[in-house]
Amino acid sequence: MPHRILIVDTHPLNRLVVTEQLATLGYATIAADDGGEALALLEVGKFDLVLVECRMPGMDGFALAARIRDLAMARGIDACPVIGYASDPGLDAPLATQCGMRACLPMPMPLAVLEQALRSVLAGKVATPRGPDIAQWDLFVATSREDLRQARECLHDGRTTQLRDILHRIKGAALMLGQSDLAASCARAESGSEEWGASALAGAIDLVQAHLDAACARACDDAHWEPSR
Repeated sequence: MPHRILIVDTHPLNRLVVTEQLATLGYATIAADDGGEALALLEVGKFDLVLVECRMPGMDGFALAARIRDLAMARGIDACPVIGYASDPGLDAPLATQCGMRACLPMPMPLAVLEQALRSVLAGKVATPRGPDIAQWDLFVATSREDLRQARECLHDGRTTQLRDILHRIKGAALMLGQSDLAASCARAESGSEEWGASALAGAIDLVQAHLDAACARACDDAHWEPSR
C-alpha cells in the first residue's frame, strides 16, 4: 500500500506538478487548495505526510505546520510530518524548523531531492491503510448528505459559486476515502456548475447522491455496520 501524502498549495499549476512528481515516485496523493481545507482533510482521514508551499496567502505553510503540531500535542498523538517547499529555502529553512517542518525544499523540486527527503521522513513508517474506519465513514456520509442538501438549495437560489465549492469539498473527501465513482460524479457536476442549466445540474446532483448511496451500501455490506442517515 503506498504512503498517502497531502499536498497543500493555492496555485493549481504547482499542485499539478507536485502531484505528478509524487505519482512518478509511487506515492498516493490528495491536494488541498489552502490551509483550512488541509486541516479539514486531516480531521477526517489519515495521511503519512503533508507537503506544503511555505509562502501561501492566507494561512501559510508555516502556520499550517505549527497548527498541525499544536493540535497533535493537545491530543497526545504524534503529529503528521510536514515538509515545506519554497522559492528561497535558504531564507525559509530556519522558520520551517521553528514551526515543526522536517525539511524545506526548493521549488521547483528536483525529483531526486524530493525522493531523498520523502525517504528520510517516511523511513520505517508504515503506509496508512486506505479503508476508512467506522467513525471516519459515518462523518463522511453525514457531512456529504448535508452538503448535498445545501447543494440543492444553492441550485434553487442560483448560487453557482457556492454549489461548485460544495461539490469540490465532497470530491476531495471522496478521493481521500478511495471512492472514485463518487469523486468522478462530483468532478463532472463541478465542471458544469457555471454552464449547465438547472435541470442538468439537478440530474448531476442526483447522480452524486446515487453514488453516495451505493458507496454506503457497499461499506455496510463489507463492514457490517449500519449506514448513517
